[in-house]
Amino acid sequence: MNHHPNNRKPLVAIDAGVSKKAQGRASFDGSFQEAEFTFDLQRRLQKLLHANGIDTVLTMPDEDRPAPQLERCMAANQAAADILISLRAAAFGQDWNTDSGWGAFVYRRGSRAEELAQSIRRASIPLLGLADRGVMESPQCLLRKAQMPAVRIEHGFYTNREELSRLQDDAYRDACAKADCDGIMDYFQAYGENADQRKSIYQKIRQIHVIRIPLERFRIQWWDQNRYTDSVGNYAGCGHFFSVWDEGIRHTLPLANLCADFQTGSANIYAIRRLREKGCISGNKVICSSGDFALEFQEKAPHTLLIPKMGVPSIEPLSKIPEGTAYAIAGAPVILGGRRVPYSVVRQDGWNESISDPGFHSFLGISGRTVVYAAFPTQSPNLFESGEAYEVLSSFQLEAAIEVGGCGLAIRSRGAFQMDKGENKMVNTIITF
Repeated sequence: MNHHPNNRKPLVAIDAGVSKKAQGRASFDGSFQEAEFTFDLQRRLQKLLHANGIDTVLTMPDEDRPAPQLERCMAANQAAADILISLRAAAFGQDWNTDSGWGAFVYRRGSRAEELAQSIRRASIPLLGLADRGVMESPQCLLRKAQMPAVRIEHGFYTNREELSRLQDDAYRDACAKADCDGIMDYFQAYGENADQRKSIYQKIRQIHVIRIPLERFRIQWWDQNRYTDSVGNYAGCGHFFSVWDEGIRHTLPLANLCADFQTGSANIYAIRRLREKGCISGNKVICSSGDFALEFQEKAPHTLLIPKMGVPSIEPLSKIPEGTAYAIAGAPVILGGRRVPYSVVRQDGWNESISDPGFHSFLGISGRTVVYAAFPTQSPNLFESGEAYEVLSSFQLEAAIEVGGCGLAIRSRGAFQMDKGENKMVNTIITF
């Protein structure tokens, strides 16, 4: 549970989102008013939170009095709430349609607000049985001006006939309240008194740089720019790539499987053009499968660190990125099932000998729900064949690990640690934590 001065209980600001006076927030047949749903859900959620020892404050207690977003946000700020939850139902279009699913909005991804949203999402999708729209960004005032993690949750579409019937169902509303409450409780469990246990931890052990990253904090971002930047928080360079020249401009593309966050500001127009031509940009993700660019990986299944949207991480041989993947990155296997991998498997995956040369190497491994990044210099002519990499990584008791290159080493933080090494200043992926 949260640790507060004077041992006060955690405080959740609940926002019903829309008043009964709001225009146009109703189903096409007039049988559903969004305000009736959100205020009813607010009462159910408040009751569950109180039963679990959580205090609440309502940003809009009167359903007949409209309140602008800034006023509601200020109510949460003045109450010093720990989190803000805005309860909504979604709508789309001017007539009945098939848009559907559960979704959440935060002001910025990669924030504590997203961690809250992901916690509620993990509780909601299995319980509600809706399609998963994921966590998205929104600049709306309620989320932007909040002085605490703030999330808008959409529990289904009332412009979809099937989901409308669910939103009107008493049992479904109970399930929505339970999912929201369970997610909030999981968030406080992870980031309350135990918050320090859920932070990424950086250590330097002799010449080994190690970052232990809780799964909730692990991100991969495609980054076709100079490696060192102040526009990203904690990050480390990784990822195998090859250089491409377009009209005299150098950029990089992935060698094999990659599923990463995508921002147009982290790439030049030539790299983006190549990705779009191959159909590798989907929404806010770059998704490249084996053989999309590098011929040596066609019809191969290189081992890939797989971070599913729901579930635990794994390292598996994959020829393409499966549905339901949040993040993925291919690399040469070093440890599988806790055991050393023969060099023949590395060659079968499609990797050439250049990745085994002496120098600084980066690795990603998994231990339960923690991703471990390790970077260190190797001395042997072939780090796989000699077992040098395995000997170092085995001391961390990893279930599996892959070498992810990065052409040198880059570990940057807005906090206490910084480490730059290597002359190659181009990457196509970074991990953030």
